[in-house]
Amino acid sequence: MRPIWTLEEPKEKVTLYLDQSVAKFYRAMGKGYHARINRLLATWAQMKIADEVRLERALAVRR
Repeated sequence: MRPIWTLEEPKEKVTLYLDQSVAKFYRAMGKGYHARINRLLATWAQMKIADEVRLERALAVRR
């Protein structure tokens, strides 16, 4: 399966509030930190679609 983040698609501007420590962590990586965050979110979405992320189920079992 081809990763979704390799597909070129238009970008959409959004407002996203991050914890200060998270923002500092990614900014410290230098130029391109927006793209890194985008790749992480795209990977999460792809795993979720493929049902590889089972966090919700694991949390439900603990409740």
